[in-house]
Amino acid sequence: MNKNYLIIGLIILALVVIGVIAARQTEAPIIETDPNENVEVEETASLTVSDQVVTDNSVIIDNIYAEEAGWVVLHRTTEEGDLDPGAVAGAEAVPAGASQDLVMTLTESVENGEVLVAMLHVDTGELGEYEFSEETPELDEPVQVDGTVVVSFFTVSTEVDAEVDAEVEVDAETEL
Repeated sequence: MNKNYLIIGLIILALVVIGVIAARQTEAPIIETDPNENVEVEETASLTVSDQVVTDNSVIIDNIYAEEAGWVVLHRTTEEGDLDPGAVAGAEAVPAGASQDLVMTLTESVENGEVLVAMLHVDTGELGEYEFSEETPELDEPVQVDGTVVVSFFTVSTEVDAEVDAEVEVDAETEL
């Protein structure tokens, strides 16, 4: 009878070992992949600009997504606050894809509190030359998404806030 218990014990042990081996073989293998591989991201042309202080005669475009190479163009606004398409205050080429913190040099002086409009254009004319105008509206046209031109209105300040000026003066006096 002891022999029977021993045989039954060995059979149970063999079944447990076989079960463990079978379980390990059926586990899904771990495959390392690039998280960006085969991921389709649906991007739409866009740009964002924050209200800001003009620094060194420049402004910064926060985020841009251009489906193809193009331009970010700074337009002025009318007294009523509408876009003035003929009044350009700067233009900067942008590559296709996502861009951040694009520094744009102003080609004209701006007033404190003035509203500017950043507009995304495609570079369809001579590559690297901004050519959109009333005379050539078919070149470097504004980008549209669902029939709406891609723009971002923002306010510029040409003066540093009075509180900031006061803090600088206090710091300067303390250091003396």
